[in-house]
Amino acid sequence: MKKKCSLIASRKTGSIALAVASLALAGVIPGPRADQMLFDFGADASITQPGAGGPTTYWNNITTVGTDPAGSLFGLVDTEGNTTLAWLYMIARFNGPNENGTLASTAYPTSATRDTLYGNTEEWQTLTGVFPEFILSGLTQGGTYNLTFYASRTGVSDNRETRYTVTGANTQSVDYDPANNIDAMVQVTGVVANDFTEIGIRLEPGPNNNNAYHFTYLGVLKLEDTATGQAWLFDFGSDASLTEAVEPEPETWWNNVTTTVGTDDAGVLTDLVTPDGSATGAGLEMVARFNGANTAGSTAATVYPTTATSDSLFGNTEAFSGLSDVFPEFKLTGLNPLAVYDFVFYGSRTATDNRETRYTVTGANSAFGDLNAGGNVDNTVQVTGLKPTAAGELTVNVGPGPNNNNANHFTYLGVMQVDWSQPFTPRILVDLGAAGTPSDAAAGVTDSWNNVTEAVGSTDDGVLADMVTVDGTPTAIGWQMVSRFNGANTNGTQDPAPYPVSATRDSLYGNTEEWGTLTDIFPVFKLTGLTPGAAYDLTFYASRVTGGADNRETQFTVTGATETVVYFNPVDNVDQSVSAMDVVPDAAGEITVALTPGPNNDNGYHFTYLGVLQLDWEQAPPADPATLSEAVFADGVFSFTLSGTVGATYRIQGSSTLDAWSDLQNVTLTGATETVEVNEPGSWQFYRAVNAQ
Repeated sequence: MKKKCSLIASRKTGSIALAVASLALAGVIPGPRADQMLFDFGADASITQPGAGGPTTYWNNITTVGTDPAGSLFGLVDTEGNTTLAWLYMIARFNGPNENGTLASTAYPTSATRDTLYGNTEEWQTLTGVFPEFILSGLTQGGTYNLTFYASRTGVSDNRETRYTVTGANTQSVDYDPANNIDAMVQVTGVVANDFTEIGIRLEPGPNNNNAYHFTYLGVLKLEDTATGQAWLFDFGSDASLTEAVEPEPETWWNNVTTTVGTDDAGVLTDLVTPDGSATGAGLEMVARFNGANTAGSTAATVYPTTATSDSLFGNTEAFSGLSDVFPEFKLTGLNPLAVYDFVFYGSRTATDNRETRYTVTGANSAFGDLNAGGNVDNTVQVTGLKPTAAGELTVNVGPGPNNNNANHFTYLGVMQVDWSQPFTPRILVDLGAAGTPSDAAAGVTDSWNNVTEAVGSTDDGVLADMVTVDGTPTAIGWQMVSRFNGANTNGTQDPAPYPVSATRDSLYGNTEEWGTLTDIFPVFKLTGLTPGAAYDLTFYASRVTGGADNRETQFTVTGATETVVYFNPVDNVDQSVSAMDVVPDAAGEITVALTPGPNNDNGYHFTYLGVLQLDWEQAPPADPATLSEAVFADGVFSFTLSGTVGATYRIQGSSTLDAWSDLQNVTLTGATETVEVNEPGSWQFYRAVNAQ
């Protein structure tokens, strides 16, 4: 889960310093946005319809070059296919290719995600101490670059964390676990090429790597020049799985804001769609009109289709076409208040003067970006990190930028791209059943599951701590047995069901009459580490294929701050379940679940069953990043003022290197600010606060 970082407090200087982006303090960053909308603002006669999705993307392939200590690759091509002066040469080799990466990634092509080059510490394939290192050369001296790393190694249960150390004129390191990864990646930003026009990359095991051979991996490297926008993509892997020219998607759907909509103060566009044509439920509503359409935009742009770049809607300050003081404004409605939205704006008008346009986006927060449309071909401006209002709205205002020197102060909007990631809805899935059929990657299960087997469930004190959500995020939520199950039953359905076969085919069971030497088995367990006052939904599923007609109704008594009772018959069940909704934990943060035969259970042994427990809850709105101020170091005590979101919990961390960070304490803000004291500062020179959610 991405953590937002605060400013950094320095004990050494007793001052506050901004956390520079180059430190990559946020850790893992998300891959390409899960959702997007594209808008073409312009003339009715020049709408953008489904068509080419964008330019072809070109790759560089590092195969046998990477396993040669003196390997090199000259004439690297950028993503647009231009041969550049950049080149790559090896300092220390990789061991070889691994071809067990994911085939399910949406971040990059399968040819790039399915394989990697790897290193290792202990002996593997006759090689030991393999710490790969290579140099990217021929870059711009003093130029600033961002590097994004990706790797995937599926079908494993250990941690294979890889540390990437990037060295130019400055040095940074970032850690990343490729084990069972699909779409996650990690980034280092703000790396400056040294006087020799070079940036070096070294791989070694991260501190959490517990693999017996300490394998490390690199599958994809993306290098971006922050000054020019030029980018290079590298596929590290087998020479049997090259990634070369990747063609765009065959069709991309656009939302067209034509003059009919844009020149009407009450213009509306409903049922906005994503590029694949999926309806979003969002809408666009004009608040203040554009003047009209201008069709003198660029026809040479490559960032978007010509139908979108060659025309735009415009505003103006001085009188033009009978209108003055035209400051266009519209709002997007029906957005998710918990999601964060990023905007890209484009405008073009063939001209030699400055027609800088300021795009201001306002919701729960506000930000703006300036772009000169005069003579523009491929430049865009981004406005990122916007949160909608509680009503799910974001407002966009178009006005002249401070450098606009046009006599009419014309402003333009030709393309608006909106990207967002849906907020993760927390969910925990528990598979109760036999140890031989767990729900995990080996069973072809993509979600992360928690398995309560007989080893845990058939004891009165079995514990499963730190259960993970479906995206693999560890939580403080645990499973604790109070009264045991009898054992596992493996006669559940294997037909298509709401859960994987590994979960539906077996269950844990109880019984009243003697079975397997045990009588009066009324299982009880509790969920611990929950948030008091929060509401949780518990869904129960079980299947027992009997071929008979008896009833094995199970009563689930769910007790938190209050008690809820639900009933469920698992006999010959395939796709049915039952839920206890809005259960609030007790003051200790616990919910207890007891299984007994329901009133309709007529089985001779009064068997009861549970195969799957699904736990859902609403995620709280993300806390704002913390800020640190008023740093004081006196009499061996370091203190500073922590500011952030009331009620949010922040983790205070210390570091002496700005590389590795150690957890010191958690602070939950009861007000807007709080003074934090570090009584034993030890060797820490720097402190920061990250969201603990």
